[in-house]
Amino acid sequence: MTDEIVKRLKAALASEWQAYYQYWVSAVIAIGKGMPGIVNEFKDHADEEKEHADLIAERLYQLGETPVFRPSDWEANADCPYPHYDGMTTLVLLDQNLEAEKCAVKNYQELAKLTAEADDFATNDMVVEILRDENEHETDLAKLKFYIMAQNGNQDSPNKPVNE
Repeated sequence: MTDEIVKRLKAALASEWQAYYQYWVSAVIAIGKGMPGIVNEFKDHADEEKEHADLIAERLYQLGETPVFRPSDWEANADCPYPHYDGMTTLVLLDQNLEAEKCAVKNYQELAKLTAEADDFATNDMVVEILRDENEHETDLAKLKFYIMAQNGNQDSPNKPVNE
């Protein structure tokens, strides 16, 4: 186990808590827009992000490390930036969550390589499992975005409210 792996696990944990909250906020905003399918997708993703946080926190304890607990530390330690919610449309929410998933996929790919090179098989198995979920999230969001844009004749941009 290297210090770099511990650092990256703590960053991943902070990112997972941010992702959980980001999906929760997205679901609340989407409720107001009358998009139950998207609300459910955001809620499902939020639940899975929390499961990832649980796995990472447990692994950090197994390694004798302390997880990142304070919400104020999440943004400072996270691998991925947290979005700003101003004038949200459904497409903006999807775009922001897609960007977060792309960042997560990239970071978990790097962490998978790092843990494999360090022969840390237990951490690697966990990271690869999370990576599969993050890839699935990215695909789900891309499909939802395509569906909404197709419904609206591909006329929408992230700055134009979606006709919901």
